[in-house]
Amino acid sequence: MKNDTAAIIHDGWWTLKFFIVAALFIGSFWIPNSPTITGYMEFSRYVSVIYLCYQAMLMLIVAYVINNGLVTAASKLEGGGLPGILLIVLFFLFTGANVTWLIFQYIYFSACGGNVAIMITTTIIGSAMYGLVLLRTRSDASVFTSSLVFFYCLFLQWSAFSSDSTDTCNPFNPASNSGKNVRANTIMMMVIGLVFVFASLLVVASITKHEDEQQMATEMNAAIISTESDDG
Repeated sequence: MKNDTAAIIHDGWWTLKFFIVAALFIGSFWIPNSPTITGYMEFSRYVSVIYLCYQAMLMLIVAYVINNGLVTAASKLEGGGLPGILLIVLFFLFTGANVTWLIFQYIYFSACGGNVAIMITTTIIGSAMYGLVLLRTRSDASVFTSSLVFFYCLFLQWSAFSSDSTDTCNPFNPASNSGKNVRANTIMMMVIGLVFVFASLLVVASITKHEDEQQMATEMNAAIISTESDDG
């Protein structure tokens, strides 16, 4: 009974968990800047590297889940139907956003050589993401998955550049500027970051449910195969 309850709490109640996380996040805005919060900030600065690596993996899963869902739905309809059109539209939207975003990052953050080196590296890696799809190294990969993952990489790059405390390298440094562009840049960074976090949580929830269903089906099939083998 205890195991069943633990399984229900762990694998279910996602709506309640969503509201709890949202309430804790919003409530943290009113926590004073005490030594405890300052220490937590320094701790999070280093631990966040592990979290970002994990979130990057989740965003890769997001890309494949969306792609597989749209491809599967499109394959059942003549000419691809609406899912096929949506897949193409999403690809062009993300690709257009990637090119535009990358250009603006070159415009705003090219004052420092380190930033330029990072942006050139990101551009090469992003181009390789698109190019490797043509080699068909994975049957479930597509230019859409590459465009979505590259979009996430550009977000991490933009977030890192915007967090730089050097005015020369970061024109949106909130520590020394108070203009509208600075506030807008910070707000957009928080909004897009929250979208990625919620997308990751939703995918984890859906994959957990899917894996439970697969496990149940596998156990049932195993029992049937075992019975047939015994009868034979």
